[in-house]
Amino acid sequence: MTTATQIFEMLQGLLTPALEELKSFIVTLQKRYPVITLEKPSEGMAYIEQVRGQMQCDMTTDEIMALTRGEE
Repeated sequence: MTTATQIFEMLQGLLTPALEELKSFIVTLQKRYPVITLEKPSEGMAYIEQVRGQMQCDMTTDEIMALTRGEE
């Protein structure tokens, strides 16, 4: 297996025309194999994930919704 260090050493020995060709090839690879990055959740979403499923209340969803609407 080729390591990043080995690849870097190989790149250092290439002439400028070869580097231009390599750049074009790398752009093609980036399009074919896009990097997948996971976005860091916001603080609010992180909190929701943390407390999800931990509700300790005897009220139903309908009862809670009635309270938020001001219904009696």
